Amino acid sequence: MSTTLRFLSAIMDKKRNEKLTREKLLEKQNKSFRKLVHHAYKHSPYYKEIIDQNKIDVNHCSPKDFPVLTKNELRLHFDKIVTDRRVTKEGLTEFLKHSESPHDKFLGRYYVTQTSGTSGEPGVFIYTEAELLSGLSHAYRYRTPGIKKRSLFVGFPSKHATSSVALGAAGLSLLNRILYDYKAVNIDQPWENVLAEIQDYQPNILSAYAKLMVYFSDAQRQGLINIKPEAVECGGEPLLATDRKYIEETFGCKVVNNYGCTEHLVMGASVNGDGLSLYEDDLIFELREDFTAITNLYNYGLPLIRYRLDDVLTPKKSGNEKSPFQVVEEFIGRAEEIPMLKTVNGGKEKIHPICFDRIVVDSVKTFQLHCGEEKIAMSIVFKPEVNESSKAKDLADIHLRFSGLLKELGAAEVSLVVEEAQQFKRNKNQKTSFSGQ
Repeated sequence: MSTTLRFLSAIMDKKRNEKLTREKLLEKQNKSFRKLVHHAYKHSPYYKEIIDQNKIDVNHCSPKDFPVLTKNELRLHFDKIVTDRRVTKEGLTEFLKHSESPHDKFLGRYYVTQTSGTSGEPGVFIYTEAELLSGLSHAYRYRTPGIKKRSLFVGFPSKHATSSVALGAAGLSLLNRILYDYKAVNIDQPWENVLAEIQDYQPNILSAYAKLMVYFSDAQRQGLINIKPEAVECGGEPLLATDRKYIEETFGCKVVNNYGCTEHLVMGASVNGDGLSLYEDDLIFELREDFTAITNLYNYGLPLIRYRLDDVLTPKKSGNEKSPFQVVEEFIGRAEEIPMLKTVNGGKEKIHPICFDRIVVDSVKTFQLHCGEEKIAMSIVFKPEVNESSKAKDLADIHLRFSGLLKELGAAEVSLVVEEAQQFKRNKNQKTSFSGQ
């Protein structure tokens, strides 16, 4: 099958899944999962050992019959987990040292993606062409096709970052080459150069980290750029409701909040702000209080069964009843970034990131938290057009809202400071996160 037909088949399959009932989708998941398990049992020493030791029935099993796979365990057992015995961690490390392009294939077969390593040692993941296209085909759920639409990604397109490999994969399909013209802009250059490239390209679709999109909105309002995208796509970090509104009002177009990662590619999206749909066509999500376990049903080279992500997904009560997919709150937190506070009765309580949509007001451009168990300092950067009197009023309002939340959580004695800041230092991935102290 040609690349284009394979890509089109993946898109159509996902469209058909949207019409399934929840029950039918789960049946399809179970069938796909057991097929994956059979393959893993035959070709992965790691999974063969787990299946034998735990006496797992490969014909009637579910993901919960398997232990959770952590990032550390994946690093330690990588060579035993992969199903192609030619693939080794050492071999991939050497490949990455010498590879000059995201189009390069390891052993002439596998595309290689690499995490940034901001939370530890970088992870390395492999995909065949068919697997890569399957994982990326979800984008057609929220993109309106056209002829040679200009799609611009702004970030750090390093050689084997997921964004670079995805942009390279986009050119594999004739269909994609007809519908879109892709370009990447490296954020690691003077700001005026970044804005000049955006202005010159005049993208129909603009993609970037959520907070970068706020900065581009500032630039649009200040007249530093003048673009008219039909859609902007945010990802890589949480998108606040206030940020979504600000971006929508600035560009006058739909805002897509993408949910994805290097390990599983596109995992979900929110188009209208009314919750984020999880794309469960070929991913099984297990939502826990402090992490999410995800089983990938399409990656046969590197099977990831109950792979742990420290993302905290909160089910949304008013999901789309016509869709077979789970819907979660749009603001996704990381377990290691969720503040833990000391309560008046000596216990501990979490502040889930979704709570900040209750606290932050429209005048806020961005914020950071520095948290201890008994003290919180919240630094606020206001939007450029906010005057001093409004800032003072809004700082007091935010303090009042935050104090009310602390009282609800039983942490009223926690010291709280809310103050203005001019700007924040951002890490190399342009992510703004909660920072503990």
